[in-house]
Amino acid sequence: MAHTTALGAARVDEWIVSAGNTLGLARARVWDAIKLRRRLAHPIVLGERKRLARQLEGGPFSTFIPPATACRLFDETALPGAAAAVRDARAILAAWDADPVANALWGKVEAGEKRPHTFNIMADEDLDRHPDIVAFALSRPVTEAITGYFGHVPRLRQMGVHITQAEEGGPSLRNAQRLHRDAPDQRSRKLRIFLNLDDVGPETGPFSFLPLDLSTAALAATGDEEPTDRSIADRFGSDAFLSLTGPAGSGVVIDTSRCLHYGGRVSAGRRAVLMLHYTAVPDARVGKPAFEHPRHGRYDLRRFLTDDPYRRLLLNQHG
Repeated sequence: MAHTTALGAARVDEWIVSAGNTLGLARARVWDAIKLRRRLAHPIVLGERKRLARQLEGGPFSTFIPPATACRLFDETALPGAAAAVRDARAILAAWDADPVANALWGKVEAGEKRPHTFNIMADEDLDRHPDIVAFALSRPVTEAITGYFGHVPRLRQMGVHITQAEEGGPSLRNAQRLHRDAPDQRSRKLRIFLNLDDVGPETGPFSFLPLDLSTAALAATGDEEPTDRSIADRFGSDAFLSLTGPAGSGVVIDTSRCLHYGGRVSAGRRAVLMLHYTAVPDARVGKPAFEHPRHGRYDLRRFLTDDPYRRLLLNQHG
């Protein structure tokens, strides 16, 4: 029944997008209409998300993410469970490195297509073999930190162990390597946690970003157009960017819908990270199932549900 209801809602959202395109509406207005429909469809669950968020106020991690910068660099000791999650993610990485068949699939694309610049190697069954990844993603410290930022209990949208390898001829500016924000016209906040799984230096393409205050200033100076690296350096200095360099376990939590960022400019070797992605509720994504990536299908996280209300809301994909 729940699946049928969700399918019907998805079709309504697709109709809203189609109608908006026909009428020539601005994309932001279409996304706002979708979020309004979702608010009206799930008032009780949305109210519960806010009520449970209030119960976490004043906790030790409730102010972990500064609202003025919408980001924070940290090491694996800052959030309990991070070290164990990194250890499990590194085990997935080591197994992939030792598997010639899996390595052969890297960048396997149709004729004429380019190899994707980043690749998620984590399969659904890895979550059972390495339970500390899900345990960390749903842990109380992480829940408290992200809920404190959003003001409500958000949704866990995606996770993965991502590899980015050097390209022949050096990195080219495409895809996530360009300075950008994630779907800013949807006006739905998105938090991502990145944890390095290897030592990362400038040559291995660290995740790099501008805090919210500098991102806002840069966008204001360019009329809300995505600026270039050069324009940022000219206005704010070459050291304006922060980068996730350092040993395995180094991390960042950041609102990628509001902070300008880029990653994957790997000139030598590779970069491997554990990524966790949380979104505000409701969001405006249409036609993109949660927990889906191109190599291993969906993650079925229903087996991780318990009677904990925070966990239930983090995993609830429909309200």
